[in-house]
Amino acid sequence: MTHVLSFLHDPLLHWFRSQPNPPTAILSDFFLGWTQRLAAQLSIPRVVFSPSGALALSTIHFLWRTMSKNPNPDDDSFPITFHGIPGSPTFPWYQTSSFYRSFKEGDPVSDSIRDGFLGNMASWGFVFNTFDDLEGPYLRHVREDLGHERVWAVGPLSASSTRAEEEAPTELMRWLDTCEEGSVVYVCFGSQAMMTCEQAEALGTGLERSGARFVWCVSATSAVPDEGFERRVEGRVSE
Repeated sequence: MTHVLSFLHDPLLHWFRSQPNPPTAILSDFFLGWTQRLAAQLSIPRVVFSPSGALALSTIHFLWRTMSKNPNPDDDSFPITFHGIPGSPTFPWYQTSSFYRSFKEGDPVSDSIRDGFLGNMASWGFVFNTFDDLEGPYLRHVREDLGHERVWAVGPLSASSTRAEEEAPTELMRWLDTCEEGSVVYVCFGSQAMMTCEQAEALGTGLERSGARFVWCVSATSAVPDEGFERRVEGRVSE
């Protein structure tokens, strides 16, 4: 998806240039690093918005700039140390960015994703969904790394909602209210991960055999277990 969105570059460039009063700046998500090239072509500033924190983005930029490798592909626990980031944190290979771990040299999609993340570093400024008391040292590190002070912490932010949404109990909330505290397993892999049929079947089997109640968030494009799964776990599952 990140790569596919980059195909909007030319249409957006044409749209900008056709406007009598075009926008004077671009605010875009850190997954849309390709918009940095668009901003440069239009001679306007771009501000990167990161819904995650400064430490997370610092580790991503570190990986793409150093191209750190796991010498043993069979060892997902191989430690990667992020030198230069405050505290020199170390994380196992499997906890690093999935975009980075799946990178293939010479592959157009991989190269596009890498160029996008590196392009973020050339932006005019950064806005993070975090706050100074939580990530002060890492925010200062980003400012030092970029060489300017145009780095802002505006969090913690929450998803917008209407008063009706806040007041009206949802079917899920009503179901959760019938469950004992701490008795429900929450399963979610985010919007970027898409399970294969084999992975969905394995996870479904594990949940079914556990006997636990659970909430499983599944995207429209992700695989799901067989049709009989919902019937077999009826009464202890909410979608």
